[in-house]
Amino acid sequence: MLNVDRDLVQRARLQSQADRKLIDELVEIRKRKEKSEGLTQTVVALRMGTKQANVSRLESGEADVRRRTLRNYALAIGVRIEYTIKDLDAMPAESPAKASA
Repeated sequence: MLNVDRDLVQRARLQSQADRKLIDELVEIRKRKEKSEGLTQTVVALRMGTKQANVSRLESGEADVRRRTLRNYALAIGVRIEYTIKDLDAMPAESPAKASA
């Protein structure tokens, strides 16, 4: 039972890291567009129908973002998120060094 719990914790940690990476990539795109097109947090907030402070919290990682909110953010900056489903039970286990990278 303890191994199962450790596996679940490890999977949750890896998923959380992947989620943060996705947000970081979206923020990087928004910041590039800010320089080239003036796409500020305020403009994104207006497009999303929210406040600039909420966009700031999303970008900084302070907010636990729902998928719908993330999708709305992506649309507001002019991109689409595509999801990939992976069966973790069918994949070889990651080595500890790779998993912590």
